[in-house]
Amino acid sequence: MSKIILENSHLKVEILTYGAIIQRLFVKKHNDNWQNVVIGLNTEEDYKKGNPAYLGACIGPYAGRIDKGMFPLEGKIIQLDSKDGVHLHGGKSGFHMREWTIEKSGKGEKPFITLHLNNNHEYRGYSGNTTIKLTYTLVKNELQLHYHGTTDKSTLLNLTNHSYFNLGDGLPITEHTLFIDADHYLETDNRLIPTGKKIRTTNSAYDFKTKRKIESPFLDDTFILNNDKKVQACLSCLNTGLKMEVITDQPGMVVFTPKEGNSICFETQHFPDAPNHPNFPNTVLNPNEMYLQKTAFKFSLL
Repeated sequence: MSKIILENSHLKVEILTYGAIIQRLFVKKHNDNWQNVVIGLNTEEDYKKGNPAYLGACIGPYAGRIDKGMFPLEGKIIQLDSKDGVHLHGGKSGFHMREWTIEKSGKGEKPFITLHLNNNHEYRGYSGNTTIKLTYTLVKNELQLHYHGTTDKSTLLNLTNHSYFNLGDGLPITEHTLFIDADHYLETDNRLIPTGKKIRTTNSAYDFKTKRKIESPFLDDTFILNNDKKVQACLSCLNTGLKMEVITDQPGMVVFTPKEGNSICFETQHFPDAPNHPNFPNTVLNPNEMYLQKTAFKFSLL
């Protein structure tokens, strides 16, 4: 396992090759003070001992839940591992538990690191020899994540980052305000599997189209992004004067505020259980196609 540090005059991020994990992310404030804004474990080795909350990791091959771990693909029913009737975040040995390889890196005004991972055909049930590249880049006050994937057989691919943010220097997440550009969210059953129904956010507990405080820290829901604005979500904390904007090209975002942890996670991705819902955006990657995804976390002072 290696640690890579990217730094410019605005941000400093510590990235592990294990799980492509963001261990720490520092934002420069007034008077040259730096504040860490993500939740992470103390040492690199702690992640190998267990990271059940997926802290800071790249999630794949499939971010989110798949009902019973089953789905149709090219006329066959594929069975993945599942627990309590749910295949979650790539299963028992998802990308968050794999050692990634450093492909290239660069310094200067836009420091970056590109990490590389091969997923072999039928590893944990996923078809195709699939190649994943993930590039972290600092561009002024943005941490940009670029994903690239190819395969030699049709497979599922739905990637995201699972960092937990707190802009309040340890203050409760209810001391933060939140904006989400979403008119609808996905209805789910008691296992958080989508029913296929889209529910309007207007005048509901899921309406964050006007920025407001997070009243209850128990969100675990997929918001269907409008993607008609430059910024899809915004988190801010008046106490510390920090703001973070989430900018993505993905159709959905799972927003998760764990009951314990005092943080919030923005999982930009396609929808959970998409292969079992023909009306959801497609998550099948075919040979001669490229999986491309871009998400950025942009920080500023209030």
